[in-house]
Amino acid sequence: SDERLHLTEPLQGQPIDICVEMETGTGKTLVYLRTLYRLHTAYGWNKFIIVVPSVAIRAGVMGTLADFGSQLAQNSGLNHSIPAFEYDSSRLQQLKTFIDSPQPAIMVMNSQAFVGQGRIISNEENEAPLDGLTWLQALARCRPVVVMDEPQMGMDTEAALKAFADMRPLAKLRYSATHASGQARNCVYRLTPAQAYEQGLVKKIEVLTIDAQNAAGSLQLELTDTQTAPGKLPKAKLKLW
Repeated sequence: SDERLHLTEPLQGQPIDICVEMETGTGKTLVYLRTLYRLHTAYGWNKFIIVVPSVAIRAGVMGTLADFGSQLAQNSGLNHSIPAFEYDSSRLQQLKTFIDSPQPAIMVMNSQAFVGQGRIISNEENEAPLDGLTWLQALARCRPVVVMDEPQMGMDTEAALKAFADMRPLAKLRYSATHASGQARNCVYRLTPAQAYEQGLVKKIEVLTIDAQNAAGSLQLELTDTQTAPGKLPKAKLKLW
């Protein structure tokens, strides 16, 4: 019942930049992690960067990797899960290992880490120990696959798009419930709120309202007083009109 869409034009010779629309709360994180594992086993792609809009979402992604890493590996026919780490500008050795090592790896980072002035990863004054390149330029040699988690949250600005371009990703995969106007492109899958509810993936929310229509003609009740005493039953005074 979900909606699989077909591209109107082939992507051959063009950058792979596609959108997947999934209603919030339907397992989007696990879906794109399974996609990364599948890309690794099917095509041998090794370097994956997951870009998230906040620290809370980054923690959630790392938690999902920890909880489902073994299962993802088993389902993909791998002996062990793909190593994953959080980008930290104070621990650049991890980033260098990510760039230099031929082994598969997943790096999870906030979009704010490489967008804006003075960011270590994109600042030309902070050269990577690889032929005098910036860290972003060094990452470009890896040709990573970039997952944009909720890209409408600050990832489609001019500065962000330039940073993504500097990475020279093999593919950009956008996962969101609602892509920003004008930024949705090459949408290949859509799971709408109605479809998510019909499949039992999310709960329906109902709101109970209290209506005071025709209040003058209805019975109204008010608690005006209570009385309590040792050894006696409590009493209540009610007013009705």
